[in-house]
Amino acid sequence: MNATFTMPGSDAISLVRFSAQFNAPSLSDAVTVAVNALRDSKLEISAWCSPAAMKYKRLGAYEMPTGQTGRKGNADTAVLKLSDGSLVSVFHPWKQSHWNVDTDLVVDSVQGAAETIANASRLARRMLAEPTTTTANISLIAADAWGPAVPLVGPRMLALTCTEHEVRDGYEDPAAFWDSGWTGIEPFGARSFLTRALECSNMVECMRATLPQQLALARNAKPGLSKYGSPALTAATQEVYFAGEPALNTVGYLDAEEAVELACALKPPLHVQAWEVTNIEAALRAKTLPDGRHVRAVHVVFLYESMAHAEKRPLLDVGAKVFYYDSEGALRAY
Repeated sequence: MNATFTMPGSDAISLVRFSAQFNAPSLSDAVTVAVNALRDSKLEISAWCSPAAMKYKRLGAYEMPTGQTGRKGNADTAVLKLSDGSLVSVFHPWKQSHWNVDTDLVVDSVQGAAETIANASRLARRMLAEPTTTTANISLIAADAWGPAVPLVGPRMLALTCTEHEVRDGYEDPAAFWDSGWTGIEPFGARSFLTRALECSNMVECMRATLPQQLALARNAKPGLSKYGSPALTAATQEVYFAGEPALNTVGYLDAEEAVELACALKPPLHVQAWEVTNIEAALRAKTLPDGRHVRAVHVVFLYESMAHAEKRPLLDVGAKVFYYDSEGALRAY
C-alpha cells in the first residue's frame, strides 16, 4: 500500500518560519525587544500596527513604536511590517506567561531561500542573546510535508533550541541525539541552539540533508513520541523520499490472524525506509491490503536481535509487531 500523496507544484521554499518565546513585563517592552532584534539582524521595519488602532503607521529607521497599551493582557498583540512585506507578530498567548515573536519571512525570488534562512538565523541568535529568551526555532514552509515528527524536532525544522533535560525526556540515548548530524550546536546559557541544512535552496536539498537524521532520531526516540502520517510530496521530493532499496520483504499472510509477515535481513549502515514505515501505518489504519485482503496485524521478523533492536522503535510506534531470532534460533518478540 502506497501511503504517499503527490502534490502539484515545484520544490521551491516559499516561506521561512521563525518563532521565539521570551519574557517581558509588558507589550511595550516585548515590542522593544523584537524591534531591536530585527534591526540588529539587518531586517528593515517599514511600519507597525498597534492592537488598538489596527492601522499601520510608518516607522523610521531609528524610531520606536509608541502608543501601545502597555498592559499584560492575554489579547495584547502588535504587528511589525518588514520592507519585503513579511509580517512579524508580537503577542501574548492565551493563558501563557511568555511572549511570542513569530514571522513567515518571504523568500526573495532573486536572493533565494538560502539568504532568507541566513536572515532567520541571525534573528534567532540575536533573540537568544536576550537573557529571557527560552526558544528560537526556524522551519520551512512549502508544498511538501513528510515525517516523522520526533521529539523537539519537526521534519522541516532547520534550527531549534533545547536543554539536556528535554533531550533526556524524549530520547533513549541522549548522546546519540547530540551526535545525530547537527551542523552546529551553540550554547546559550542552559540551552543549546542546534542547526542543520542552513544552506539548502529548495525542498529537495532540505530532504536529502534532513531525512536520514530525522529517521535516526525516530529510531532513538522514546515509545509513542514520534508521529508519522502519510507524506505529501512533489514529484521532485518523491524521488528523494523513495530513493534506496526496500529493507522489508513480504514472505507470507496468516489467514487465521489476518496478518502480513515481513522479513528483514539488514546489514549496517542500511535501515528500514521511511516509506516502508508509513505504508505499514496506512495498511493498519485502513485494515485492508491493496488486493482486498483484511489485515489486523503486521509482523516484522528480523534475522538477528541486534537488527531488531536498532530498527524496532518506528515499527512499534506505527503498530507493527517486531520479532527476531535469538542465538539458539528461537523466535522472540519485543
